[in-house]
Amino acid sequence: MKQIMLICSLLAFNSSIFGQQSVKKFYNQLKHNENVTSVKLQGWMIKSVLAFTDSFEGEDIVKKVSKIIVLSIDENDIVTDRDIDILVNDAKSEYYEDLMIIREGTTRVRFMVKENEQRIKNLLVIVKDTEAFTLINLDCNLKWEDLKNIDFSKIDGGEVFDKIPTKKNEIPRA
Repeated sequence: MKQIMLICSLLAFNSSIFGQQSVKKFYNQLKHNENVTSVKLQGWMIKSVLAFTDSFEGEDIVKKVSKIIVLSIDENDIVTDRDIDILVNDAKSEYYEDLMIIREGTTRVRFMVKENEQRIKNLLVIVKDTEAFTLINLDCNLKWEDLKNIDFSKIDGGEVFDKIPTKKNEIPRA
């Protein structure tokens, strides 16, 4: 019996250490490419910058973010649809769930979340169109209501983010 408990605890420990391997792997494969802009910020760095800012509307949300990873690619041939499918399937195997998928013209936006006890622990946003690709990954501790307080209006195409539900029970289910 002790052996079974030891094996279970090792498996749980192992999955917590190696969670999010899909996003890290994808990011590491592309971050050094010539046409790629990559940003990786720890939460303390973001909070330090905010300490020198007079007023910032999203401060309460930023306090709940422990890491931000952004990968932006201006050429559409670097990331293929197959690459995205592999990333999404790998993320789903790590307990990410689709929150919302938006198709508008040639633009595809996919929101995926990993949650724990009604809190969003990871938010993954994948945006691809004919000209560019963007991946945003937040390690966070957000409530569902916090998603509505994120101002994406300054981002080109940010109006699609207004469609995010504010409560988990508002997510349409098939």
